[in-house]
Amino acid sequence: MARMNQQEFLEKLNNNQLVLSLIGMSNIGKSHWSKKLTGIGFNHMDCDGRIGNKLKQKSIKIRDGTAGLAEWMGYPHEERFAHTQAEYLNTEKEVIMEIIDELEKGIPSNTAIDTSGSFIYTEQKVREDIREKSLIVYIKAPKEMREKMFKKFMENPKPVIWGDIYKKREDESGTDALARCYPDLLDYRFKLYEECADISIPYESIYQKVDTAGFLELIKNQL
Repeated sequence: MARMNQQEFLEKLNNNQLVLSLIGMSNIGKSHWSKKLTGIGFNHMDCDGRIGNKLKQKSIKIRDGTAGLAEWMGYPHEERFAHTQAEYLNTEKEVIMEIIDELEKGIPSNTAIDTSGSFIYTEQKVREDIREKSLIVYIKAPKEMREKMFKKFMENPKPVIWGDIYKKREDESGTDALARCYPDLLDYRFKLYEECADISIPYESIYQKVDTAGFLELIKNQL
């Protein structure tokens, strides 16, 4: 159901068959809105939480929450990062495939899939399977938010996949390299999010005084 019209959206919503996949950068509001939707009966599929639990099942010592995931993964200038990044991506793929299986079996309620910021790094076939079973909603950050997003990232780290974007210069500290490369990471991700999404919702349109009904209305109006 990669795309749908407004009538189909309302029919699915009213029949408890609507599945939304929220994508976008960390700290953009995916978890916030997924949790708010539970107040009107939505099922919340928390990808970061599932990834953390699955890593624990693999006997990896990790604290609860996204802060624990970030602490375990580390930063790209750390020696362990290549390994933890690969382990995270592999585990994320396992989680998404489990979610696809759950959706195929049928879930008796509307559902919000709270994806990780690195969802766009999963294999194309996996992303296509999610797109067939859900409406992918990209919460889009304006470019002027970049400095604020980097500050949030440094103050409250979340697991971030860097791929080949991070390149530290010899005369730089790890933190300086992160600051320099972060805008490039955002540019790269913004493009991938746009390509992956069915619709985009500007962050500024949901930042103030929008309730869950208003959030769903914004999504419907994009169809």
